[in-house]
Amino acid sequence: MKFFKSRFSEQEATTLLELLETKQEQKYQEKKDVLANKEDIGHLRKEIAVSKSDLIKWMFIFWIGQIAAMIGLVVLYIKK
Repeated sequence: MKFFKSRFSEQEATTLLELLETKQEQKYQEKKDVLANKEDIGHLRKEIAVSKSDLIKWMFIFWIGQIAAMIGLVVLYIKK
């Protein structure tokens, strides 16, 4: 504060310091918003686990359908 008072008037120095503090607080809030906390990471892991289980379920349904279609074609080919 002494440095600013020697260069500026007291009101200008106070205004400048308030502006700098405001900018610093804004940058802090921006970084805080970007960083993930443990709760966010836990929620993300749960979503990934659910997605993996859904993917595996649909893969088995697809494979069963493919096997049924292949068996149907083989049976149709053998009957002719």
